[in-house]
Amino acid sequence: MTVLGSVKEQPSDHMIVSYKYRFIFIKSKKVAGTSLEIALSKFLGSDDIITPIVPQDEDVRKALGYPGPRNYRVSSLAIAKAVASFRGNGARYLKEIASRGRWPTRFSNHDTASYVKQELGNQIWSDYFKFSIERNPFDKVCSFYFWKMKDGSLAETTSFREFVMSGRAGEASDFDGYSIRQAPAMDRIVRYENLTAELDEVSARLELPEAISDVMRGVRAKAGIRPSRRVSDLYSDETRRMIEVQFAREITYFGYSFPGSDDRVPSTPLQAAG
Repeated sequence: MTVLGSVKEQPSDHMIVSYKYRFIFIKSKKVAGTSLEIALSKFLGSDDIITPIVPQDEDVRKALGYPGPRNYRVSSLAIAKAVASFRGNGARYLKEIASRGRWPTRFSNHDTASYVKQELGNQIWSDYFKFSIERNPFDKVCSFYFWKMKDGSLAETTSFREFVMSGRAGEASDFDGYSIRQAPAMDRIVRYENLTAELDEVSARLELPEAISDVMRGVRAKAGIRPSRRVSDLYSDETRRMIEVQFAREITYFGYSFPGSDDRVPSTPLQAAG
């Protein structure tokens, strides 16, 4: 099993498009997403779209022999046409090349479902199987908090209450990333709480040659961040109400509720990943 390095987290809306297996994956935060990205890469070819992950994780993907980032940048022909037309994104492309010294990207880790649909076109969006992952927000925010403490984004003295009441817990929400016009736009949103079984169902639906969950067991990403303790122990009535407000859409749409007293997340190799 390959363990990914401890690195500073990037914004999490990465994506993968497979033309062979006809699927679109939009990544969410704190749901084993990096491990899943790497696992899905095993099935991808030269024409597929893979957005980059952090360099240390790319090293792991490369060591496993899986393809890395590709086809997410704007082509030179498209840039030339945009610049020559004096319309659209031409000015932005020139600015990125000249002042930032980087090639413009067509897809990035900030893209929403609406943007991806626009770029791929209605036909592909309609025909391809689109999926993402979601997690109980009360649990997700705990994981997000401990990750932010680990990567230095928060001061060491920042308490869980301070983090939640500051509003920063809302950064863990992915609802806008997989939604269009305030409604989830995926064909399947896998529940993190039932990750292995539901990913196996996705594998069967896509007719992949190997179960995604089996491939993921070879990769552990960002494991060991969160102490083993009950989710409910971290919350007060005040912080619970704040999460109920900030994640009202997830709670309403998916029917999530505040965890009970027996709420430790199973620490299987697959669910500990990413």
